[in-house]
Amino acid sequence: MDNSEEASPDPTTPARDDTRIVQHPTPSSAPSRRLGPYLILNELGRGGQGTVYLAEDTRLRRRVALKVLELQSAFGGQGPLERLRHEAEAAARLDDPGLCAVFEMGVEDQVAWMAMRYVEGETLAKRIHSTLGAASFSFVRLADTTDTTLDSGAVAPSVEGRDESTLTRGFVEWVALLELFERAARSLHVAHEAGILHRDIKPANIMVTAGLKPVILDFGLARTLDLDWTNITQTGQLLGTPAYMSPEQLLAQRLTLDPRTDVYSLGVSLYECATLKRPFEGPTREALYQQIATKEPIDPRRLNPDIPRDLATIILTAISKDRDRRYLTAAAFADDLAALREGRPVAARPVGPLGRLLRWGRREPAWASLVVVLMVALPVIAALGTSYLKDRPRVLAQQRAEVRRKLDGHLVDGFLSLGERQFVRAIDSFERALALDDGSPEAVAGMALAELARERPEAALAILDEHAAADRPSTTILRARARGREDRRVGAIDSSEARDEIDHYI
Repeated sequence: MDNSEEASPDPTTPARDDTRIVQHPTPSSAPSRRLGPYLILNELGRGGQGTVYLAEDTRLRRRVALKVLELQSAFGGQGPLERLRHEAEAAARLDDPGLCAVFEMGVEDQVAWMAMRYVEGETLAKRIHSTLGAASFSFVRLADTTDTTLDSGAVAPSVEGRDESTLTRGFVEWVALLELFERAARSLHVAHEAGILHRDIKPANIMVTAGLKPVILDFGLARTLDLDWTNITQTGQLLGTPAYMSPEQLLAQRLTLDPRTDVYSLGVSLYECATLKRPFEGPTREALYQQIATKEPIDPRRLNPDIPRDLATIILTAISKDRDRRYLTAAAFADDLAALREGRPVAARPVGPLGRLLRWGRREPAWASLVVVLMVALPVIAALGTSYLKDRPRVLAQQRAEVRRKLDGHLVDGFLSLGERQFVRAIDSFERALALDDGSPEAVAGMALAELARERPEAALAILDEHAAADRPSTTILRARARGREDRRVGAIDSSEARDEIDHYI
């Protein structure tokens, strides 16, 4: 499909169904074969914001994409027409090959139309969908041929001077993805520099040409950064596609939006391309909103281990809930993608375990206080495992510090998962910690507490007995609690009972 339209989401249906097609009421409402100087050839696609046709400009003998809005059947009064006019005005201010140009707009017999550049290709959303059935994801397949020549002439970075983590298997296959999104980010920056915020960046609005060049479509929800366009949404209607909306956009903080909102949406699109999953999904729209507002995304490397570590860091930086941690501009986003593609160090830095814990604590204060009390009682992060090595030989100190760093990371992952009631994942993290230090009382206590939370006191006792050498007064108390639980066989613990248990445990 070319220059296709995607329907607006229906708030009464599950969030995943945000790409449905809205049919016009009757065939008789279709426009005539000609609108103004444009001869309609065939339909390209239709959605909630109108229908797009392939048409011929009879004056210049060129093909265009003609967006048509039937005013008689348009819902929302003058709102749809105003958005179409606003889209034309916004796009007309832009001059970049990666942005879909608008030629002119008109209204004829209760039909509004807008002539745009016709882009041959498929939307990124359709390309992603065609890849879902594959055994593994290779973005090069999106180029129609595996020998597509990229303008950059980029190759995988050399091993010398590079972290081995970025040289994962098949790195060359990621070059096409990096260049595509680098181009899209630079085009987006052109729009921002012209004072235009897109506000609806998503794979369905990114056309991919045969040469693997992106073209950003649909500026219908765009707003100018120097003017107040809130009159378009006076009814309180939430415009956009929720799965790709930034937290601040979702909360309708329109007056505070800036280019970092588009950076977020482009980052979500990159996440989906790299993993074939969206970072946030929910069975209902309300559940999706809650995830976007409160949950951290799964590390993309957990979904696709072939993703270079630096790319995962770039993605997570772009989609940070704290917009002050995102790239300040789309150009900065593009620069990091280019750096990775060319084998140079990237500017983005991963969030460490302590930073993750602090973020989670702001979102879940009740559970965080429980976990923090436990971690204070069992010193996990106090000195980050390095201060006691200062008098040891340097090589040994570095080795032990690295082990301790990994140990701390597993422990923090475990306690975070425990706080989020992801008990199986918590146990897995604590087991990894024990593999590094089989005498870690923190890991033993964490595993036992997770088993108690799963209402498996016998498993908790087995863990405590197996690692009796790691006993402390606190683990002794936990053993007593497990024995009492096994004898009484009480019901599953709730958060208040868990908090009381930790108080006893301390």
